[in-house]
Amino acid sequence: MIRHVKYYYDQRYLLKLFIVNDLRSRYTGSVSGIYWSVINPLLMILIYTFVFSAVLKIEFHKGSGTLNFAFYLICGMLPWLSVQDSVLRSTTSIVENADLVKRAKFPASILPIHIVLSNLLTMLIGLALLIIILIFTGNPIKITILQVLLLIVPQLIFTLGLSWMFSSIYVFVRDIQPFIGNFVLLWMFLTPVFYPSTIFPQKYEIFLILNPAAHIVNLYREVIMKGNLIQPLSYITLLIESVVTFLAGYIVYTKLQPRFTDRL
Repeated sequence: MIRHVKYYYDQRYLLKLFIVNDLRSRYTGSVSGIYWSVINPLLMILIYTFVFSAVLKIEFHKGSGTLNFAFYLICGMLPWLSVQDSVLRSTTSIVENADLVKRAKFPASILPIHIVLSNLLTMLIGLALLIIILIFTGNPIKITILQVLLLIVPQLIFTLGLSWMFSSIYVFVRDIQPFIGNFVLLWMFLTPVFYPSTIFPQKYEIFLILNPAAHIVNLYREVIMKGNLIQPLSYITLLIESVVTFLAGYIVYTKLQPRFTDRL
């Protein structure tokens, strides 16, 4: 493990270059591109807020208004979108960079890593803006919000494990891309992003317990929106599931990586 950590530390400058280029490709270019990077997520949040709050009358807690619903929705969507976008984009990252992967000394494993880190950074910027808005709208922010730092590690290793797994499998089985797209869509609705976990049918509660994304979304809301301490059982469950996913993804990647050049 120490050897692997040292390896990626030695690749930090290359990793930084990929992250910077990824962020630039999102937020620079045409003026419309800059605006749409903000407007598109905002429109999506407004639509979901209207549908789930005004039409379906879903509340995260009794007596919450539309604005409060929007804050809860944003707080859950930011970590979810970080996980979702990382998984979807990482799946094709190795194939899309085949010319680099074929070079003997190029570390192909950083291709999924830089996407995960780039999305994580974008999420943190979004959470910072959310906290500023909460302060200006009179919502109390407690010191317990610093617990967000404890949530980053399990989210990072969980997302990275899935990204390594899917990106390496995609090199050999290109048909998995539409499957992953549909899987992520189903996964989104099984995760309490648009509704509180309390309304999830009790007979299907096992799906919440075994869903790391559900723990991630709920813990971010507990810490930021409610100012509560992290629930030990939920956090330990998330850590275990994240480590298992990370190890599974890493094992799949290391088993398939020596044959990448033959299939690319």
